[in-house]
Amino acid sequence: DTMFRITMADGNGLETIDESREAKEGEGEQQECVNCEEEETPAISSSMLQNNPPLRHTIRVGRNCTGTLCFQTEVYTLDNYCALVLPAEWFNCWGSLSGGMNSLSAGAVAIRSYAMWHVYNPLNTTYDICDNTSCQFLGNVTTTNGNNAVAITSGFVLLNGNNIARSEYSAENNDS
Repeated sequence: DTMFRITMADGNGLETIDESREAKEGEGEQQECVNCEEEETPAISSSMLQNNPPLRHTIRVGRNCTGTLCFQTEVYTLDNYCALVLPAEWFNCWGSLSGGMNSLSAGAVAIRSYAMWHVYNPLNTTYDICDNTSCQFLGNVTTTNGNNAVAITSGFVLLNGNNIARSEYSAENNDS
């Protein structure tokens, strides 16, 4: 995985980059467009769900945030993002208990689903999701249990009908 740090500036037009593995050489280069509207994310059809949900490969994370207003953007691969969020939001030690990896795996799916919902419904034009308790806290370490949970659930998301669910969860409530 690679992490990119990007400082965004005001601009106009639309830049489209094809990050799919099938992109042929020369395709996916920057296209400049004046007065273009951003494309709408299509609803997920049942035929799309049969084998692979249409998950984007990357997520733009707003950093240095106050609430949902962020001043820096970093781009992560989806699984790297999930692997950094999971130990920051869930107890890693649960994976060492009998059946505990089920909890971490459920957490990985919830984190991925919440993240993907924000990719399709971004908070801002420059980032999809914020990095704090207003969204999901992005940690700076990964763990073996967390990495395993993310790996075994890679590509899995929760659905609400034919759409990716905005899977709210709570890691802790009032120290209870």
